[in-house]
Amino acid sequence: RQVGDFDLEMSDLDLVKFAPYYRQALPGKLGSASLNLNLEVQMQKKSVESKGRVLLEKLDLALNDYPEASLKQASLGLDYALNYNMTQQKLKLSTLLLNFNDANIGAEGTVELAGKEPKLALALLFDKLDLHALVDALPKGLNKNIRPYRLAGVVDGRVDLSGSPSDGAKLLRSAEIELVDVVANVDKLRAGVSGRINLADQRAEAKPLVLDLDGQKAQLEFVAENLFGEKIRGEFKLSANQLDLNPF
Repeated sequence: RQVGDFDLEMSDLDLVKFAPYYRQALPGKLGSASLNLNLEVQMQKKSVESKGRVLLEKLDLALNDYPEASLKQASLGLDYALNYNMTQQKLKLSTLLLNFNDANIGAEGTVELAGKEPKLALALLFDKLDLHALVDALPKGLNKNIRPYRLAGVVDGRVDLSGSPSDGAKLLRSAEIELVDVVANVDKLRAGVSGRINLADQRAEAKPLVLDLDGQKAQLEFVAENLFGEKIRGEFKLSANQLDLNPF
């Protein structure tokens, strides 16, 4: 039943010096990490509100089970604003912006924790996500198979998730994704795509996508249904004034 508020600031705190207090909770060995905090917390009788920024820099973490995902001199930032209702055990995220090595992904929504399994109602937000920067941000062990494709371009849009983690792919309820000059190497060709894809109720639709096949232009329209079923049903229409098939 206590109430109050506090602000907390930390600058360049060396986390390695505090390793004895949390070493057993880590999934690997921490080589270095610098912590910066700027938090505001308001505690009411039945709720907690908080906003602020958490930044980890010079993060070296060797993972035990997934060594290919180990981090080397990484930067991980989190800007957030949240409210937690202790009576309802409900977490509301009004702002959640994750920055990993300059690649940004946002989220907003609610998480209900009262049941046996959390219930999610979240939206993932892609605000001009640079795919080249995202690939560069990944640990070398994870992006080594992606780098040869020279993936580039921008993804913009929103993905809505609803349900419990055990729902798997069915958590995906709807999405609006815009691809802007997304390109990749396919064997010896450079292929690209631009356009908008909408997804809702296990149905995806695109009208139209502009394809660039090594300098040749074409348009693709498609509708696909029963995305999470055993058989996906759909139809597509590919159109172009002229396609030279020899390069393929």
